[in-house]
Amino acid sequence: HEPGSFSIDSLHVKDSDSDGEVKISKGPGGIECSFAGNLAGATVDRVIERGRISSAWLQGDLRAQAPHGTWREATIYGSLEGGKFSLPVSQEIPVTVDRFTVHADGTTIDLSPVVLSLGQDVLQMNGSVSLSGNGVELDLDAATDRISLSTLRTMVERKTPEQQDGKRTEPGSRPDVSGSVRLRAKAFLFDRYQSEGLDVKVIFGRERTEAVLEHASLCGITFTGSLRAVGSEI
Repeated sequence: HEPGSFSIDSLHVKDSDSDGEVKISKGPGGIECSFAGNLAGATVDRVIERGRISSAWLQGDLRAQAPHGTWREATIYGSLEGGKFSLPVSQEIPVTVDRFTVHADGTTIDLSPVVLSLGQDVLQMNGSVSLSGNGVELDLDAATDRISLSTLRTMVERKTPEQQDGKRTEPGSRPDVSGSVRLRAKAFLFDRYQSEGLDVKVIFGRERTEAVLEHASLCGITFTGSLRAVGSEI
């Protein structure tokens, strides 16, 4: 192997709950990884002896590759589904992936659907994620029976581990994320008030963010409008 290279030619996990294979290789051309089969959280718990049984599960056949230092020419193929994963994205509210299904065909990943529990709020998302030399572009529709402003604020304002440690992220180490997310909620809670219905579209990128409120109703009054931010200007 060349200096800096690393590979797992085949890691096969098989027991009464799981039968899956993982392959990983890192070399001068970039990194490649794949998963095929099924993997249960109970198997992982037995291997690392956490003393508890997880209900998480994963199954499918997915392959991905990316060159070093860029998302240009990165590709992903196959399908994957799973659920019951706890995500350590917030210390204030528990976040769980209840279930997800993804289908990938090169540079486009279709989500159909992804269901998240954000504390007491359940959010279902459908749409696509596209990979390009400029980074990652999202085109998502999200729907929920209810969501609170405090939940949205917690998710938007959360800091990455690098920000919490006061470290700077190296250019190119994380992809730029842009695109649009449309959120429809039957009820939107903020402070002591509840809006009966919310339909808002958020468009974001490196240079600007725009939120278009297409409909919200409070005490029989309908609200619409938009908010644009370019750099530090609103």
